[in-house]
Amino acid sequence: MKRRIQLVLGAALTLVLGFGAAFVGLAGPAGAALPGSVTLTPATGSLTAAPMFSQVKVDGVCPANHADADASNDYDFQSGFYVIKPDSTYAGSLATRVTSGAPYSQAPFTIDMPGTTKSLGAVLGADPADGVYQVEVQCRNSTNNFVAGNSFTVPIKVTGDTWEVDTASEAVETTLKLSADPAGQVVVNKEFTLVAEVTPANAEGTVEFAEAGQTGTPVEVQNGKAELELGAGTAARVRTYTATFRPDNAADFTSSNATLAYYSVHEPGIDVASENGDVLEEEAKLEGGQKVKVTAEGFRPNEAVKVTIPDSGGTFADVEGSEQGTVTEHTVTIPAEIADGDYKLTLTGADGGVKVEFPFTVGEGGGPGGGDSDGDDGGGDSDGDGGGDSDGGDNGGGDAGGAGGAAGGAGGSGAGGSGGGSDLPLASTGSAVLDLALVSVVLMAAGGGAVYWAHRSGRLLTFGATPRT
Repeated sequence: MKRRIQLVLGAALTLVLGFGAAFVGLAGPAGAALPGSVTLTPATGSLTAAPMFSQVKVDGVCPANHADADASNDYDFQSGFYVIKPDSTYAGSLATRVTSGAPYSQAPFTIDMPGTTKSLGAVLGADPADGVYQVEVQCRNSTNNFVAGNSFTVPIKVTGDTWEVDTASEAVETTLKLSADPAGQVVVNKEFTLVAEVTPANAEGTVEFAEAGQTGTPVEVQNGKAELELGAGTAARVRTYTATFRPDNAADFTSSNATLAYYSVHEPGIDVASENGDVLEEEAKLEGGQKVKVTAEGFRPNEAVKVTIPDSGGTFADVEGSEQGTVTEHTVTIPAEIADGDYKLTLTGADGGVKVEFPFTVGEGGGPGGGDSDGDDGGGDSDGDGGGDSDGGDNGGGDAGGAGGAAGGAGGSGAGGSGGGSDLPLASTGSAVLDLALVSVVLMAAGGGAVYWAHRSGRLLTFGATPRT
């Protein structure tokens, strides 16, 4: 058992390290994601002139840091100036930690370059190749942090020992779309793929995917697409991914950026218990006015969850999920005037659309709530990735496993809905009896074999006064 646990932990660690390594590396150029023009003064000069230019005017606005209320962490606090080579890789910095003209929260803003600003030649080195380069103005916060896409660029043309703003550049503008498969969200511990689509599709270059300040190895664009496979990790959360297209030649195509908010959620499931905590099986018989406690998971963090019992005549208030996308012991009252019939207590994520269902009956069943209320054989999205059958295809089997599949860390258990319950059919039919008989025969044969092996190997337990060793 210990050996098995070690192997499992080792495999899990390998996956974690492998996925983490996809985002280890040096960040490449961010691309001109922010709208706004850049004017350099002077607009031409020699490669040896320092500073390269004395003033910069930007007709745009640096963004605030919406994740932090502290204004010093906004990305309009200071700026950095970098040179990008024709192959879209960084050549180096002209100046960093520049605060002149800050904060850069209103357009236009003007920056007087410090005397320590380097010459273009100092950045490019001796005898740089002629071609179209870019000067990038980066928006940075008080800790000098930079987020891909928070920048402005202006093309410059290097010829011999001089440079000038390239007003005749005919580079085709590109756009970038970032999506994920599965769309919207993925179940924890499963893999997903980031997909970056470049327009026009004939643009040649690479895409860098970044998350939480880490940028991965560039992925080559093929037929207008670049893809990166990742793991969702173990926690339900939202991640913000950034993709940056870097053209092979900046004179042919412009760079572009895109961002994506993507969710990881727990395996969807639902458990239902009586008011005093007794676990209820699927198809349980309930009464009008009865209160039940519902525990469900698979929703996005802090997502509003809609509660319904279709065709019951009742209306229910929404409930907010936890940071892990879990609803815990939420009390639902069956409508007092509900008619006899078959029903489904349904919880649906308002944003992600994940739906979990608990079927139950009132009276003799077979009434107005019978069958599948949305006509899709169980309906909903039980696997959190845009598809699947909310009843697991086997009366509650699912990946959550056994009683309590949906309860997760909430301490609940039960056989309800799509998260837990028996893998055997609940209906009492001849087929079910035959299946049980076959299972019994197999178990008896396996048990007999185990006893025979233990006896032959001298490992059969004895009972009595034999001392323990």
